[in-house]
Amino acid sequence: MMTSAEVCAEVEALKDDKEKGGFIGYSQEHQWTHKSGLTRLPYFDDLILSHNIDVMHTEKNIAEALFATLMDIPDKSKDIVKARLDLATMCDRPKQVMKPPAPSKQWRRTPIDFFLKKDQRKEVL
Repeated sequence: MMTSAEVCAEVEALKDDKEKGGFIGYSQEHQWTHKSGLTRLPYFDDLILSHNIDVMHTEKNIAEALFATLMDIPDKSKDIVKARLDLATMCDRPKQVMKPPAPSKQWRRTPIDFFLKKDQRKEVL
């Protein structure tokens, strides 16, 4: 079993294959398909299980996405136009289906029941 420091050193030693894409030696010497951002964490070399998900950042990201969706904050919300269009093909939720916009108009999301109203937002804040 490799230590996190050994994994980090192996990932850093990978060389890009300009012709085929990916890394030189893939499937003969190694199985790396990409360099994970986790290796840049300052404490990565000290991890016992280097492939574990960083719980603190996961909790933060989920909380931010949930809060932004409920408060209808467009910059951080996961309720975007692409997600709504995908939802129409995968689920039967007529309230969340978006109609195509008129020519030269932008897509508009319809409000959904789980968006907090203005007075509810004030109460939360």
